Amino acid sequence: MRTETPALLPLFRSQMQLELLALLLGQPDRDWTRDELARIVQAPASSAHRELNRAVDAGIALRDETVRPHRYQANPESPIYDPLRQLLERTVNVPERFRDALQQFDVTAAAIHGSWAAGRPGRRSDIDVIVLSDEDGTSIRRSLRRAGRALGRDIDVSVVAPAEMRQLAADGNPFVLRILESPRIDLVGDLREASR
Repeated sequence: MRTETPALLPLFRSQMQLELLALLLGQPDRDWTRDELARIVQAPASSAHRELNRAVDAGIALRDETVRPHRYQANPESPIYDPLRQLLERTVNVPERFRDALQQFDVTAAAIHGSWAAGRPGRRSDIDVIVLSDEDGTSIRRSLRRAGRALGRDIDVSVVAPAEMRQLAADGNPFVLRILESPRIDLVGDLREASR
């Protein structure tokens, strides 16, 4: 199975490899079967098996061969565990961090848009997030920016009431239409549906 080099981290061989490592290192206390990981990253079991073997051979992951099916988990004793985990958290795991930051609020929909969602962030690019909520925008912005600081990223947050978003979309607002028609990563709900 040939896959494209991941746009956010082109130093990795494939998007699948990147997602597998993000799962393993992002939840170091959890162990996984090959089939669980393959299902989550939507890859053939044979491809996931090869990537997992590479991670074990490199010392990044551990394989428990005392159980069937074998179980895999991160190896926190690896000298590259901490820097690799930090790299993955600042890239692949960004949506999960933002979802956590939004949990305390009543949010209709939220999405990452712009260069980050398109997989083309520049060296100094911020991460653009739009949130549809009737709650206080200041608190939502503060929570997302706090998550961004933990990731070493600047966050540009737009908080819009759902009714206002629907009206802006109906009126053909260029900013709103660009967000809806361009690549985005939905964090909560479906932004397009919530904008109708």
